[in-house]
Amino acid sequence: MADKAHKRVKRELRRMTKRSRSQSMKERIQRINAYLRGWIGYYALSDADSVFKEIEGWLRHRLRACLWKQWKRPRTRLRELRALGLPE
Repeated sequence: MADKAHKRVKRELRRMTKRSRSQSMKERIQRINAYLRGWIGYYALSDADSVFKEIEGWLRHRLRACLWKQWKRPRTRLRELRALGLPE
């Protein structure tokens, strides 16, 4: 996979996961899935497993940042983390 294509997909995902963008996580993930399905379908035959894993880890970090931004107040963050099953 060309470096230019790798940068292009990261640029597009960065645009889709801006923290200031007001949309629900469900809608955000649906749009990302639609975009990545086409991109991965195109590069599926290439030897790009390491690139896919790197982008996946980077994207998960971006999505966690979006969630953290939505949970603005400390009380909300605590409640949501407890709901996810994290110990105090």
